[in-house]
Amino acid sequence: MNEKVIEERKLKEYKSELKEYKSEHREYKSEVFDKVLKSFGISTHSKIDVITNGTANKNYLVKVESETSSTVLYVIRERSPKYSSREQILFEEEYLHHIYSKGIPVPVPLKNIYGECWYYYDEKVYQMYPFIGGGKFNCDSDVDVEESGRFLGRLHSAVIDFVPKNNRDLPRYDDPAVFISEIRRVTKDEITAAWINDEEKDILNYILEQAEKLMTDFKDETYHSLPKLYIHGDYHPANVKYLNGTICGLFDFDWVSCQPRIRDVTDGIIYFSSRRSTNVEGSDIFSLATGYNPDLERSRKFLKAYSENVSMPLTKDELKHIPFFMKARLIYSRVQALPKIPKEMAVKMLTVGMRDVLSWIDENMASYKFL
Repeated sequence: MNEKVIEERKLKEYKSELKEYKSEHREYKSEVFDKVLKSFGISTHSKIDVITNGTANKNYLVKVESETSSTVLYVIRERSPKYSSREQILFEEEYLHHIYSKGIPVPVPLKNIYGECWYYYDEKVYQMYPFIGGGKFNCDSDVDVEESGRFLGRLHSAVIDFVPKNNRDLPRYDDPAVFISEIRRVTKDEITAAWINDEEKDILNYILEQAEKLMTDFKDETYHSLPKLYIHGDYHPANVKYLNGTICGLFDFDWVSCQPRIRDVTDGIIYFSSRRSTNVEGSDIFSLATGYNPDLERSRKFLKAYSENVSMPLTKDELKHIPFFMKARLIYSRVQALPKIPKEMAVKMLTVGMRDVLSWIDENMASYKFL
């Protein structure tokens, strides 16, 4: 049995363990939702269902019978405390109104009876949105890959003139200094250290070597010198919906801020253009963070579609730095997942498949200059 098959089997086992770990289904209290709905002018509803997609914010589908007897669907979002400051919410509202006005299909938050796009209750922040239907990205479809490039090009074109009144200032994304510190912390933790075998130690050392090389070769000055705009910041298949081959909805705006736009393009290359054995599942953190096999030909298709739909052409310097962004994004995404899983699974999250994908990027680094 080859190593890849063994690794895939191990990953299935850990995913199964994670399901058990998350078995405390997202419950809700009806009296809370009665208050939330009333604040948005809705006095009665027929049903509330938990939306399992997503790992940070909690989302619920609300069915409301209108006066014409047709059913209207809304989404209630209980925002993560991390993204719930007044400033962040106002910025996000402004961003969504702007890109919606430019033809980008996004759920614009509704105003409540007090004229605000949020409702604060019991130390939690709730928002309400119109429901956008659609299907999933097909990881085997080159057509879907090309559409993800076209859509990102249109999104970036829509924000070139965006100057918000309320800003969201976030530091460098996928900072090597941050994930080096986190990986070292995990390796020294008594609980996680007990689960590390020799092979995993070797892989962790390899990842740290790669990370330290990024510290040297991909400094802050280089990162911040690249063309910037307000990027989505988390552009992957679980945050879009497709309908008849077209992206009909974009979601999750917690990471929108002014950063190098090649970071979003890199997300497209990793999350849409890579080959996968199964489609990405938004509610499964292992599915979101692992299982990507980069593919140069599909990357070319993505970049071509992007370039044909963006009003600011990619520069040679941006293309040259794609491999650095890929490595940083892939490593940081594993570190970012750690708070969402049990400690005993942390080592697997950090190591599964990482040597292969980082080595592949090294071997093909020169190719990105000519994509």
